[in-house]
Amino acid sequence: MKIKNSQVRSVLYGLRTQWGQKITLKTQTVTVNLDTGLRATEDAVVKVIRQAIVLPEVLDSYIINLIGSVLQANKGKIDAGTRLVIIDGCQLRGETVEIGMLAEIEGITMEVSSLPMDILSGQGYLLVFRRKA
Repeated sequence: MKIKNSQVRSVLYGLRTQWGQKITLKTQTVTVNLDTGLRATEDAVVKVIRQAIVLPEVLDSYIINLIGSVLQANKGKIDAGTRLVIIDGCQLRGETVEIGMLAEIEGITMEVSSLPMDILSGQGYLLVFRRKA
């Protein structure tokens, strides 16, 4: 069965209306003063995404069926403190997301822990975030 782009857009719209949240993607630079040995960190905002789909920490069977292939890739386990986030492709145009980038989700700073997984040629991207230690 071939999945149409309109079906993907419809699913993304439904998920966005239910779990859409604003997230802020950031990069962090650390500088060390060689004289004193003090470390200074500086955050720079890369992109503010108005309606990213932030899936709940506890996933029910409906969500697992929607993103089953991703869970299989992770051997079916989602660790505590891990959030799955789907970003619409049109909201991420021109930006790249890399492992180690930070995001502020619900006031909690989290870190990208896997490369974005493409959903049907740029329709959306699935990211895995972990709480920053």
